[in-house]
Amino acid sequence: CHERVPHTPKGLLAHITKASGSWVDQALCGSIKHPDDWFPEPGSRRGSQVELNAWRPAKRVCARCPVRRECLMTALVSEPKGLAAGVWGGLTPSERHDRRFKDMPMSERVDMLMLKFEAGLYSLLSERERRTS
Repeated sequence: CHERVPHTPKGLLAHITKASGSWVDQALCGSIKHPDDWFPEPGSRRGSQVELNAWRPAKRVCARCPVRRECLMTALVSEPKGLAAGVWGGLTPSERHDRRFKDMPMSERVDMLMLKFEAGLYSLLSERERRTS
């Protein structure tokens, strides 16, 4: 029998890390109302506006999360096991698989992916948020 894997960001984090009481408890995704935002339905062309908009709600939460780095590191370690679907550390699976970084040591890879996310933050903000940031 297969172990049941939770279909919420925080539940999946806790399942993968087996670490209640750790950084997982600080993850902002635990307070979200729509867990499916982290796992949008596939079907739109990669890189299309439809695809980008599907990921936007989760990425906006990740942008404010104090444990984004730990989350991203967990995703990179968990992906070979097939456990890191959806948005992790603010990045989609295709963004995490950036070939430019795949042969780097893990800490450098995480640093580069964090910079990649931060470079795209402006596009996640509303006009009002852009004026106040």
